[in-house]
Amino acid sequence: MEDFKKYIELNFNEIDGFKSDLGNNKLMEDFISDEKKNSLCVIGIHKSGSLIAIWQLNNTLNILENPIVWIDSEGSPLCVIAINYLEFLSILPYGVGLFYDVISSWDWIKLNNERYNEFSEKFNLSYCESLLTQNKLIYYETFIKIELILKKNKMNIEKNPFSKIIKAIENNADFEAWLLS
Repeated sequence: MEDFKKYIELNFNEIDGFKSDLGNNKLMEDFISDEKKNSLCVIGIHKSGSLIAIWQLNNTLNILENPIVWIDSEGSPLCVIAINYLEFLSILPYGVGLFYDVISSWDWIKLNNERYNEFSEKFNLSYCESLLTQNKLIYYETFIKIELILKKNKMNIEKNPFSKIIKAIENNADFEAWLLS
């Protein structure tokens, strides 16, 4: 776990109000049962108090191959945001706010399906590109570190983060139902 912590901290000490805090499961003490905490590994905290964690659905997998989840400080949304750590890193340069905006809107869309086109237009590629450009200027060193790790793993920054986040939500177990059960 210590090597993993160095890896995380090396790659993003801070980006868009997100700081790594690997393994600090004390952050979950007040609102997550001990049984559930054993399946979660906090990788960081957003300035809002929301947590990003690895959800260890499958203990036989390398920890980095398990889904990444958002645990909102206000109680909702509680959602898978990436299928694994490297995919999370490929979207992170757009900013943590993008994860929140997509998943909180997705909760609303589930209730009102005919508004999906409006939802997808909000997160068009030019909007995402503007986030990427802005974050590259503000968090340049972190941005470069993330790019290097992705290249080392034969990956790039995701071109369509909106679709990747939606795919992660749709193709994974319902984290909220699991957490609240």
